[in-house]
Amino acid sequence: MCGAIHGSVGAIRGSAFALLVAACCAGPALNARATLYSITTGLGQGADTFVVASAGNTPPYGPQGSAVNITLKNGTTVDATSRKGYLRFDLSAINLEIVTNVTLSLTVSMNNGGGTPVGPPQNFTVQVFGLTNGFAGVDGKWGTPDGDLLDDVDIHDEFWPESVIDWDSAPASVTNHGQNFTSDAVLLGSFPVTSSQTIGARVTMLSTVAFVNFLNYDDNGVVTLMLRRSGGTAAGSPNLSFYSKEFSIGVATDDPELMIQTIPEPATATLVGLAAVILLGCRRRDA
Repeated sequence: MCGAIHGSVGAIRGSAFALLVAACCAGPALNARATLYSITTGLGQGADTFVVASAGNTPPYGPQGSAVNITLKNGTTVDATSRKGYLRFDLSAINLEIVTNVTLSLTVSMNNGGGTPVGPPQNFTVQVFGLTNGFAGVDGKWGTPDGDLLDDVDIHDEFWPESVIDWDSAPASVTNHGQNFTSDAVLLGSFPVTSSQTIGARVTMLSTVAFVNFLNYDDNGVVTLMLRRSGGTAAGSPNLSFYSKEFSIGVATDDPELMIQTIPEPATATLVGLAAVILLGCRRRDA
């Protein structure tokens, strides 16, 4: 599941002329059926991390981009128990196609009740938010460009560097609350993690209308998803985390993953149909 699964239509990124030439000269019939893509945070401009608050919110914990886990904690106050996840996916492979179904899958790396001794696994709900398409970030007091690799004073844009963002500079993060996001975050859905889903369990958020629409409105080839959790009632501080792409470098089995089903855009589908007709005509002339 580590790469995009390309169908014949999804693999063609050309003009109408290219489609027609391919139909007449290449020979194989073009197929306008649905295409399924596997896109992980380890592909292209993908990224994953989490951000951590601290007591009094000064100073925030440092960047967590190299961590092998994406840890979520639903603190209601701004302290070190408050943690939110950030995932970015590169959608360039599905350019010129319409998303019809999408799922998000992650692998549990920790589920316990926290405390000493560590409590038993818990039941959680994870909410998934999408960062507004084209979010431009907010320029910080130093006047450096949004997303500058050397500056964590800015609120970073969609191309946030996972090696730099923290609680204060992460997109759409409400810094004075333990788990809230700003109005630049749109709720896309949620999924449960049960007490039976412990280390190595693969959990999935099923497709929603909001999730599909969110992907179809994207126009810059990347999307950011933000995660927060609720639940976990044991004494102490219950723990929930998922493997990041850093856990399985080179082997994407446990990476955060979108499975996206698409169909060609109407204009593309029309060209495919026209190409098929021309191909049939070419073959008849050759008979």
